[in-house]
Amino acid sequence: MAPAKEAFGRFLQDVEIKSPQFPVFTNVTGQQVRTPEEIKTALEAQVVSSVRWEECMHAAAGLGIETFYECGPGGVLAGLAKRTEKTWRVISVAEFTDLPA
Repeated sequence: MAPAKEAFGRFLQDVEIKSPQFPVFTNVTGQQVRTPEEIKTALEAQVVSSVRWEECMHAAAGLGIETFYECGPGGVLAGLAKRTEKTWRVISVAEFTDLPA
C-alpha cells in the first residue's frame, strides 16, 4: 500500500482543503485535526494506518458531543459505539426519512 499512499499524497497536493468549521477527527491518531495541512497529512497516512475509531469517538465525547449519527445502511458502527460506551446516544441514519424531526 506504500505506493498508493505516495500517489494519494501527490494527488492531495492539488486539492484545496479549507479549515474545518466543526471538529474533525482523524482515524490515524484518533485526535482532532484543525488545519488543511493536518487533514492532508492524515488522509495520506490513513492509506497505510490502522483505524483508531474508538479513540476518535472518545475524543469527540470529550468535547461534549452527546449524540452520534451513523450515516449509511446497517448499524454496525452504532452497535459498536453502544458496546464501547453505553451512555452514548447513537442514531443510525440510512434514509432521509430516518432523520429526527
